[in-house]
Amino acid sequence: MTSWTHVLAVVVGAARPDGDVYAHFGSLLGFDAHLAVAEELGLVLPAPEPIADDAPEILLADAGRAFVRQFQLTKLPAGRANYWNLRHASLTEPASTELACRWEALRARHSSIQNGAS
Repeated sequence: MTSWTHVLAVVVGAARPDGDVYAHFGSLLGFDAHLAVAEELGLVLPAPEPIADDAPEILLADAGRAFVRQFQLTKLPAGRANYWNLRHASLTEPASTELACRWEALRARHSSIQNGAS
């Protein structure tokens, strides 16, 4: 099951000056699934090879940069994403709703392509 808060955490982490996509996770359990959703939505992308030792492995895509700007996600505090909804729901709820809508639209496009190819 996708946690939109944790997909946001990947995107917000990529938007940090240090690009630390892990910064808002207390545990990396499920991280890869949330990263995969953020990648499929075109918000982040893998860094091109070779990756320097101090360089981020995941980069913020142009669409991710626009998303962060649109929803003012740089205003979210440092620390674990699990706590964002307690005091920052005015930022996380609209962004999470938009992620869910984009995901459903993407799933619908994939489904129609598969149905058209049958």
